[in-house]
Amino acid sequence: MSRTLVDAAFYGRALRAGRRSAHLNRADMAKILKISRDVLVRIENGKMLPSNDLIKNIFTESCIMLWAKNYKKISN
Repeated sequence: MSRTLVDAAFYGRALRAGRRSAHLNRADMAKILKISRDVLVRIENGKMLPSNDLIKNIFTESCIMLWAKNYKKISN
């Protein structure tokens, strides 16, 4: 069995890539995730690991955004 470890830099890169692909600035992303902009910057720079609750919020919000994007395509 192998184990994959994820560090703060991985989360930071993934969060930044997701934010950019959604065309959101840091202030807007921080509001969506209900965290301060400073905390978001620290996470994106790999200086801080997101809490488990924040990871759940990120996945929830991203799933909702993907659903809404696909729903718009389907309903047209």
